[in-house]
Amino acid sequence: HKGSDLMNMDYDMLAQVRGKDPRFPKKKYVKMKDPFWGKEDVVLIPSATPDFAFIHVQEAAPDGTARIRGAMGADYYLAAAAKTTIVTAERIVPEEELFAEPDKNTLPAVFVDVVAEVPFGAFETQCMGYYENDPQYIKEYIQASKNEETLKVWMDEWVYGLKDHEAFLEKLGRDRLEELKADPKLGYRRGMKRKV
Repeated sequence: HKGSDLMNMDYDMLAQVRGKDPRFPKKKYVKMKDPFWGKEDVVLIPSATPDFAFIHVQEAAPDGTARIRGAMGADYYLAAAAKTTIVTAERIVPEEELFAEPDKNTLPAVFVDVVAEVPFGAFETQCMGYYENDPQYIKEYIQASKNEETLKVWMDEWVYGLKDHEAFLEKLGRDRLEELKADPKLGYRRGMKRKV
């Protein structure tokens, strides 16, 4: 905790609701003497208790067992802590495929409430083994977000104006998506030229 802004109350985005809304912890942190060794102070922070966790994975079985390849971040902990966990997957595969190498599985079925197959569900970011991130799309979003009017136009075009995920992929274009596809053996696209 020393040297971080964890204890800086200027960065407490929940200060207005603490102690008033039961969905949020009453305190941002508690500082106390280490109860095990008693040598120094430790900082305790409340656990995350989200209502929902949306996690995109490479493969998932219908029972909810899921596999993430590459950086996992806090996905395991969010899935465990959430009241409802929704997993979107590049592919839904038979349970036997994931059970053949159980040490490579990330999320156990008991953490997962809903599974849906959503190819390119991590777009515009990378999904290791499937596709690279799209720097052109990210750049266009950043440009649009510089003021409210251009952001509204961009959101109407790319979010609100599209019927569903399939319509979004059609708008992007199959050629563009094909260019982003990774080599399944390498996990990334070798020699990809990035137009930014």
